[in-house]
Amino acid sequence: SYSGHSASTTEPSLPSPCQNSSAICGANGAIRRVKISIAAGLTDFCAVSSFNATMNADTEVLNEKFSISDVTFLMSLCMVFSSSFPHIAEEFWHGLGKEGSVVDAEWPEYDEANLKEDSVKYPVSFNGKTRFMLDVPADATKGEVEAAALAAPDAEKWLGGKTPKRVIVVPGKIVNIVI
Repeated sequence: SYSGHSASTTEPSLPSPCQNSSAICGANGAIRRVKISIAAGLTDFCAVSSFNATMNADTEVLNEKFSISDVTFLMSLCMVFSSSFPHIAEEFWHGLGKEGSVVDAEWPEYDEANLKEDSVKYPVSFNGKTRFMLDVPADATKGEVEAAALAAPDAEKWLGGKTPKRVIVVPGKIVNIVI
């Protein structure tokens, strides 16, 4: 319930559904992934969070700059935002040519399998300082990520011909090369 105070730091953090807004305008798969991510994230988030935290998450999504003509995606946004921004959601809903109220619409469903990304961006650090980002297929093994990091053109600059003492790969998170 709303207590009039700012959101607690113990609430779960909502993964940003629109981290790469330029990807949203691309293939239909990217639009679908964002739509599913918003529905999944906000469904779970709204169930366990305070009013302020939910409003903050909704506002974060609204602040993303993107251009989409996919009406089903826009309808889903209206439904998701209707709990936090009811008047605005109603206006958008009718602007899309929909009859009735957005609150009577069925909540968007999602499939967890569609949330999987095709690639992972790894920050590559040298002696603990991030030097560049590396894009690797999501199903790459630790060895493949390590090999890609060491073979990257930016790595040559930071290695300076030296052999690394150790390469630490945290799957899906970071690569740290100790010189």
